[in-house]
Amino acid sequence: AAFPALGAFCRPSRPGSAHALTINWRDARALRALTAALLACTFGVQWSLPEGHLCPTVPSRLNYLLWLEDLLGGPPAVRAGARPLRGVDVGVGASCIYP
Repeated sequence: AAFPALGAFCRPSRPGSAHALTINWRDARALRALTAALLACTFGVQWSLPEGHLCPTVPSRLNYLLWLEDLLGGPPAVRAGARPLRGVDVGVGASCIYP
């Protein structure tokens, strides 16, 4: 398995189904493993979160960043010649993913 830490929390979503897997969405350890796997697989980011901290939901955080990108006029390649943009996101929490 590519992400053994996540694999430890995977189970068949239906009895007898080896291909459709799920996790216990109420288990904070499983959510932390899923988030780490998503960040590693999608962005190449090695991430960890201290115990007891809220675990960010990557899809909604990515949605937030894409929304900001749309507001600012698209990705840097589209804004060629424009001044570099800088921003501050206050209150990111322990994981630096929360908007």
